Amino acid sequence: MKLTEVLPIEDWINMEKETSDRFGLNASFFDADGFRMTNDMKWAYSLCPVLKVCKRGQSFICAAAHQNNAGQAKQTRKSVIGECDAGQKSQSQSFSMTNSWAWQEVVGK
Repeated sequence: MKLTEVLPIEDWINMEKETSDRFGLNASFFDADGFRMTNDMKWAYSLCPVLKVCKRGQSFICAAAHQNNAGQAKQTRKSVIGECDAGQKSQSQSFSMTNSWAWQEVVGK
């Protein structure tokens, strides 16, 4: 089962936006394959957009931290609070719906 079978993409977009607006976080939902469900970006840290435009920053800092946190969350089924190599905090929370895994990553202060 895909997340878009549970809720339409518009609802996932709204949940990300509401979380970002309410708490000042970069809230993102990812599917079971690790792909973002939306393209809406709210930056919790001013360093994040600088890192993401650089291929090395994206690959070696952002993606590595995301894969590590999300993998731990999926394996343990618990919330994981981590830090990227640039010192920015993030949290990943996995959840399952009929054996299809997904997770939410929240980045913020």
